[in-house]
Amino acid sequence: QEGKQITRQTQQLVMEEVQGLYLDLSNAAQKSDHEKIADICSKLLKVDGKDADASHCLVVSLIHQSKYADALKVIESNPSLSSRTLFEKAYLLYRTNKLAEALDTLQRITATTSVGHQHLQAQVLYRLMKFESSVKMYEKIIADSKSAAADVKTNYMAALASNATHTDVKVQDIVSSKELQDSHELAYNVACYHLERGDYDQANRILQLAQKVCRDSMTADDATEDEIADELAVLLVQSGYVAQMLGNADDAMQLYNSVLKNKPSDAAVAAVASNNIVSLKKERNLFDSLKKSKTAASEALDTKLSSKQKLVIACNRALLLLYMNKGDQCREVVQGIVKQFPDSDVPVLIMAALAFKEKKLAKCEEPLKAYAAKYPDKSARVLLALAQMQLQQNAVRAAIATLESIASLRDKPGMVRSLVRLYLHMNDPDAALRTLTTALTALDNTMDVDGSKVAALRLKYLEEMGEVLVHHKRFSEAADVYQRLHAMDPAKPVYLYRLIQATAASDPHRAAKLESELPAMPRSMQADPDVLENIAAPRLDRKLKPSESMRKKRPAEGAGGEEHAKKKRKKRKKRLPKNYDPNVPPDPERWLPKELRSSYKKGKGKKGAVGKGPQGALPSQVSTASATHTEQSQSKAPAPTAAAIAAAEKKGASAAAPAAARKKGRR
Repeated sequence: QEGKQITRQTQQLVMEEVQGLYLDLSNAAQKSDHEKIADICSKLLKVDGKDADASHCLVVSLIHQSKYADALKVIESNPSLSSRTLFEKAYLLYRTNKLAEALDTLQRITATTSVGHQHLQAQVLYRLMKFESSVKMYEKIIADSKSAAADVKTNYMAALASNATHTDVKVQDIVSSKELQDSHELAYNVACYHLERGDYDQANRILQLAQKVCRDSMTADDATEDEIADELAVLLVQSGYVAQMLGNADDAMQLYNSVLKNKPSDAAVAAVASNNIVSLKKERNLFDSLKKSKTAASEALDTKLSSKQKLVIACNRALLLLYMNKGDQCREVVQGIVKQFPDSDVPVLIMAALAFKEKKLAKCEEPLKAYAAKYPDKSARVLLALAQMQLQQNAVRAAIATLESIASLRDKPGMVRSLVRLYLHMNDPDAALRTLTTALTALDNTMDVDGSKVAALRLKYLEEMGEVLVHHKRFSEAADVYQRLHAMDPAKPVYLYRLIQATAASDPHRAAKLESELPAMPRSMQADPDVLENIAAPRLDRKLKPSESMRKKRPAEGAGGEEHAKKKRKKRKKRLPKNYDPNVPPDPERWLPKELRSSYKKGKGKKGAVGKGPQGALPSQVSTASATHTEQSQSKAPAPTAAAIAAAEKKGASAAAPAAARKKGRR
């Protein structure tokens, strides 16, 4: 009995403690003091670990403190919360980047009619890159509510900007000008939508408005200049991207550098700015670009960057390694891209470029053909690259087959003309004409709103067909083509001229009749043929007379005009050699070296030279013997011929350099 009494007293104390804690919890909730709420809930759970209300309250307080992982642990450790906290669990899974589990949890909630559930589901679909489903969910939210909240419209515009199929939405029907001036986030997403459509001027105007709204609103909230600069960072980076797309590279570089200089708190903004700087520098300063790309490709940014941004950053890093001749590292990065984005064609193109750079031509085509076989609907760029490589290897037939296999580009003007040129290069005019005929049939079946473009393209195809037929002397067929062109555009006389030329070769009588349709020659061009034949051919003077316009540009003489007058060239006096006698003819051997001239006499050398001549001879005997030998050789030498003179000149020219070199060596 005493034990029961003690138990009752303990329970009463516990109840009083719990009541006091709940009273403190109510006061803390009114003050939104979430840290104190979490402490009180922890005390309540120590008293009763199965208290579902305290656990639920703890989860909400941790969410407000952005402690998402801790809140998720509380839900998973308490089975009693599994049914009543499905929405909170889905939100926590979304915040911890467990998107597939979050979507599965949301689909288990039966009452999904609330705006909160639909909004969260739309956001999860957006993060899963299911943009079409996300857009439909947001459209349902906006249709069900008379006045959608600003954050709903902001996220809706983000989903529209990411969805390539919704390019015809009228933004003014969704977002008013007043709403744009009230929220810089909404204005930013509207600008992103215009960017995806390629309307850079409109995007730039809205981004300028977003910057003004952001600065004014934060200044009104007494924010510091550093806080304002940090909030403006994402807007400035997007403005830099617009400037880059418009060709203003210097302005874009300045904006990117200004953002990086302020060190933004959002790592994703810094990563995008660094990547765009790398793309602007291209092949300049590769080592600095590699550092920036390494920062942009950090694993910590996986949850902050979109899939499209991660793909672009990774591909730019692979291209940098390719330019820096780091083949192994480039392959490693490309393999990572293929694992993460298996349907992207960019890594396949990089691998082919790497194999081509390493002169492994056989391996160039392998990845391209494998991708085209696996993803035929997305392989247009890959097949174009394959055709280019085949043309570089002079495999024209294979390149033609590759180009014809691209169904999405088969009827495009560029593809048609390329195929025609290749067929003509292979001397296959029939295939070229079939290509043009197929293109004309496709034009006849097209439902293009702009009929002027279709008509102009039809004329170009027919003109090209006529040129091919005339070049291969198929004049009757060419006449039919030019007859059709003349009927389509009678105002162009060139079609009639070509029709007469083509008809003259096949049907001269018809050509004579067609000549009557030629327009009359203007009077100014009419002339007597006999007079034209008797006109002498014009002569071209060495010094052309200045035209009338040039005469007007020259300054007038007088009143200072003498300064601009042409100075006469002074004739230089002829320089003649000394002792020149005009009555005496010049020496015919003056161009020969001295030792080959008939008048040349070798010097006697120094008298009394020691060490020259035969051994034992006296200096006087050596001098006499050498002089006698020279006289005999000169008397016996024949007169030099023209061949001997030419050979001597060559010998003298080639021997001059070694002599000078030896002389210089002795110094």
